[in-house]
Amino acid sequence: MDKADYKGEIEEMLKSINQILDIIKNKCFAEICKRKKVRKTILFESLSGYDGSSRAIYEYLLKNKLYTDYKFIWAVKDKTRFAKVNRERTFFVNYDELCFDRFLAEYIFFEHIPTHRFNKKQNCVFLTHGQPPLKSSGMVYDMVNYCLCTSENIIPIFKKWVTVKNAEFVICEMPKNDYLFSPYRPEGYMNGKKVIMFMPTFRKSEKLNINDSKGEALFDIPIIDSIAKWCELDEFCKKRDIAIVVKPHPNSNINCDEFPILNNIKVLTNEVIQENDWNLLSIMGAAAALISDYSTVAMDFMLLDRPLAYDIADLENGNYTREFIVDNPYHYMPGNKLNTYNDLLEFIEMVSKGEDYYKEERRKLIAELHTYFDSGNTERLLKGIKMIK
Repeated sequence: MDKADYKGEIEEMLKSINQILDIIKNKCFAEICKRKKVRKTILFESLSGYDGSSRAIYEYLLKNKLYTDYKFIWAVKDKTRFAKVNRERTFFVNYDELCFDRFLAEYIFFEHIPTHRFNKKQNCVFLTHGQPPLKSSGMVYDMVNYCLCTSENIIPIFKKWVTVKNAEFVICEMPKNDYLFSPYRPEGYMNGKKVIMFMPTFRKSEKLNINDSKGEALFDIPIIDSIAKWCELDEFCKKRDIAIVVKPHPNSNINCDEFPILNNIKVLTNEVIQENDWNLLSIMGAAAALISDYSTVAMDFMLLDRPLAYDIADLENGNYTREFIVDNPYHYMPGNKLNTYNDLLEFIEMVSKGEDYYKEERRKLIAELHTYFDSGNTERLLKGIKMIK
């Protein structure tokens, strides 16, 4: 065995030891905290660090001067990325540094990484980062007080997606979707043109150690398989006064530096959004149409009742391997099904002409998946969990 093999084994061993130590540490802290009084702290977590429904709740509390004697803590992967955020009573803490803030926070809002309650006096709310989920998860959340669900019809799907024990379902639209109704056009991305957002889910993720594809999809977009086609698409959009904003999934393996520099197609990353303190949902609210695939972002955009398209090329050719938790995923795709590059061109042409062939199908699904269609969901949720009257 050479040195490289020894190094790999040692790294894996140290990783396992650290995981065991974390479990022991958490159990010790949890046992200690059972007997302690909860602190006036509200803990937030979201998919991308400082956004989503957790951000909507946080902003609402600040704006309306609620819980003014409470400390607000954001659990993030890298707190240095938020060093410029200077808000009252607000602190950013790395996950591995949370310690007592996690175990004694009176309220916990999380979307992605489980941040369960450890004290019966804590109130833990699982917001999720999108609904209804179509892909399997297998997670178990056994210390949650409330789960947000956008419709009674989604609860059976929700229970297939994750296991929740003794939690109350609160029927409410996702607070982050309040931002959809306050559109924002960032300079340099949407200048004076009709905009189509392109938001694929990830196929492969080193961050999550997940591989959902047997093939390779350039920039996680199977229907565009070469740089040459991206350049061709740029010219196609130019002639129709269309701009495309590609927003990669935060857990994707995409190297955005490899994306070609184009005039009518721009890449908008999480890093750029956070550096400028923009809101992704507000940017989506300024789009005329959305192209996605199996991502729940299409369910969010659906509330705007605008054209949708779905890149299903790797599902049709068998390359996409993630298990679906619904019998017919196409039922949840009320829009153009894009299996080829030409299908994409047809959709863009349709949007440029203001045509919308799936309006009736989309509206039926909106009524099935959503209960509320306005921008009052943050307040609605806080009332549902009895944080405000």
